[in-house]
Amino acid sequence: MKKILVTTAMVLLFSTNMVIANDIPAIGGTKTEKDANYQQHSMKKDTLIAKLPKEKQEIFNKTMQKNRDDNKANYEKLHSLHKEKNDLMLAPEFDKNAYTAKTAEALAIENAINTSRNEAIALIAVQFTADERKILAKAASGRNYMGMKHKEGAGEKNIETKK
Repeated sequence: MKKILVTTAMVLLFSTNMVIANDIPAIGGTKTEKDANYQQHSMKKDTLIAKLPKEKQEIFNKTMQKNRDDNKANYEKLHSLHKEKNDLMLAPEFDKNAYTAKTAEALAIENAINTSRNEAIALIAVQFTADERKILAKAASGRNYMGMKHKEGAGEKNIETKK
């Protein structure tokens, strides 16, 4: 019975990892589908930002590009940590402590990136009017840092009702 439980747990862990790694298209979607979804969101964001006056578009684009540049090392480290976590998951013997440590490290970096992005958005927002901030809020809603899609319209609903 113990062997069955251990085997089942390992299969579940492996399956979960494969979904995360996009290796099971029927469940996790293909890399191409996920790229297309990101591009669709990116086009929506760009369309919203295009509604801003040109000088405000420039403020937004320059600030967010600087934020991405400033976080380049964090993005690279995060990518490396995800690979290390994947390697740990696929190892013949699963090292729970190492996996947990890598996960904690990745979460800390994700938090630093998100904090930095939110600070950048706040720097932009103080330069915008209320109507411009509404556009900014809509452009920022719908996706988190990792590119995972939130429930459709989750952020927009709150934006529309607050006046």
